[in-house]
Amino acid sequence: MNFLEFSKKYKLNLNKEQEVAVTQTDGAILLLAVPGSGKTYTLVSRIGYMIACRNINPERILTMTYTVAATNDMRERFVSIFGEELAEGLEFKTINALSYAIIGRFEKLTGRRPFTLINDADETSTKIISNIFHTVTGDYATEGEIKQIKTLITYFKNMMMTDDEVKKYPSADIPIYDIYKAYVETLNERKLMDFDDQLVFALKILQTQPEILNEIQAKYRYVCVDEAQDTSKIQHEIIKTIAGPRPNLFMVGDEDQSIYGFRAAYPDALMSFKNDYENAKTLFLETNYRSTPEIVSSANRVIALNSNRNKKNMTAVRDSGSEVNKIVVESRFSQYYKLLEVAKNCTDETAVLYHDNEHAIPVIDLLERNKINYRVRNDDYAFFTSRIVIDIKNIINFMVNQRDYALFKQIYTKINFYMRKEQAYTIADYAAKKGISIPQAINTSLVLSAKQINQCVKIFYDFHEILKDPAQVALNKLLKLGYRKYLDSNGIKPNKLDILFALARQETSIVGLLNRLNELQNILKNKEYDPKCKFILSTIHSSKGLEYNNVYLLDVIDGVFPAEVKSTLSNKEKEKILEEERRVFYVGITRAKNTLTVFENKYIDSTYINDLFNKKEQFKTNFLGNTVKPTASTSLPPSLSWMSVGVKVRHLTFGEGKITQISENYVTVRFNSGKNFPFLIKHLQTGNMLRKM
Repeated sequence: MNFLEFSKKYKLNLNKEQEVAVTQTDGAILLLAVPGSGKTYTLVSRIGYMIACRNINPERILTMTYTVAATNDMRERFVSIFGEELAEGLEFKTINALSYAIIGRFEKLTGRRPFTLINDADETSTKIISNIFHTVTGDYATEGEIKQIKTLITYFKNMMMTDDEVKKYPSADIPIYDIYKAYVETLNERKLMDFDDQLVFALKILQTQPEILNEIQAKYRYVCVDEAQDTSKIQHEIIKTIAGPRPNLFMVGDEDQSIYGFRAAYPDALMSFKNDYENAKTLFLETNYRSTPEIVSSANRVIALNSNRNKKNMTAVRDSGSEVNKIVVESRFSQYYKLLEVAKNCTDETAVLYHDNEHAIPVIDLLERNKINYRVRNDDYAFFTSRIVIDIKNIINFMVNQRDYALFKQIYTKINFYMRKEQAYTIADYAAKKGISIPQAINTSLVLSAKQINQCVKIFYDFHEILKDPAQVALNKLLKLGYRKYLDSNGIKPNKLDILFALARQETSIVGLLNRLNELQNILKNKEYDPKCKFILSTIHSSKGLEYNNVYLLDVIDGVFPAEVKSTLSNKEKEKILEEERRVFYVGITRAKNTLTVFENKYIDSTYINDLFNKKEQFKTNFLGNTVKPTASTSLPPSLSWMSVGVKVRHLTFGEGKITQISENYVTVRFNSGKNFPFLIKHLQTGNMLRKM
């Protein structure tokens, strides 16, 4: 059967680019496919061509992709086009599943069992990490911290990092090297392996057991890999080893859509493909069938600013649509109300996309309060179990119940009690024994000095006042009691405070905020997914591979998206992070079919919105260490005459900082978090945004 007969028989509709990719079946081929270009359709068509036209035995073809869901989807798509009969013998696997099979073959051949695989269902790894965390830090890990540690462990193993490299890895808020080392040692001692160890063991078997490698290579003469940009360094090494010196390897991906760097996705393998494989070819799918020309043009402009990429020219085939829309807002909170109105009047499929799950929580809060239906594409809300939220909840709970002795032991270091551990524990144990409150125990304490007692009395008076204040004011006062200083000294990013302040705006007391946090956590835990609902909330990561008629991009502001990076990193390292974040933005843009809308904050610059609209920055944040561009100075109005460069100020949300510049229209403050924010002078006159310290 020739290609024309093949296409006609199976009613294929392939363009010239796709046809070239389908019919080239030998050698090492990298297919770079832009968003909406039909890459999976091309891949399954190629497999069908190999069987129907090249008479290749289906059992000799191995197709691998990133997730189990993707392998199932690919097989279903193949069957829908070519039927079950042609699919018989084909293998669609994840690389982890292949690794498991390699380990199984090793066991049969040698009679040796490497280690026992940890079953996630029994939470073995969670228990091990939790115990190690407590041993190393003396504290109890939150769910959010355990998730963060698991992600880092996956990253280290998939990036094939040495102990020295792990030791140098920047993670100020968690002693990750000590935890990682203890975790690896514990698994070895108990002869256990996690899912990442499967890859490590499988690669070692392939490298040291030539009989097994030869067997695998003889069985799979043709290897196909989808979503290659999401494949990790060790996974690429496994693929390269199996493919052998004369590979028939077909790898499909797009480094511009590599957005899982935190899970060790390794797009560099796509950049080095021609060096890694002899006589390798690179093909392109550059036709986007999804989006309007306006959206495609904007996406091209954004991603072209990345330097570590293969150059592509994505083209649109659809008719012209509306221009990319920009809504200027005065604050992050203003976005939420705009989206509330969109949701109220939503009759067409509309997705709100954002970087992290927590960014949707204030939107969800408003939707729930207004009883408006929505669907969420991800149920992972680690925000509620993050260190900051747990601490804030614990402090509020202790304010309410000052006989909670266990809570006192958890919070005394996080606010200005100024006492040593043995003093705090003695007081808590004494109060518990006598059945009195912590303040009563402090007043009768023999282990504290008079100065310490006076400080504690002041703290408890502040607690009393905070419980009477509106939630936003109360939360700000709570931070002043020493908690913000605690975050700074422990290198913990304060970004979750913005979400807490947004939620606090809706509450009359800090106890109301506490109750609302618990309510929202339960709402999201028990939320039923309504596939028919037109209004969708999703992280960009969860939306990858999907498309929506209308897309709104939320919180595209410097310091949030892209996130702020550590100042200790080199410019090269910072640029690498900025490029990955730009790829996330690019993926968000290219989910949109008909309309794309972004929110531009009037007071906070956005690197990526400037990129999107090809606009020079009006001012810069410190994402790459830049300062605000100076303009002509001017005299301030009388109400702001106290302001001058060097004066220390406090902002309700951003905390403490110092005025660094006063220009014609802006007063710029560098906050202790490291952020530079410019405030319009005309708005400073009408409100109480900044207070002198």
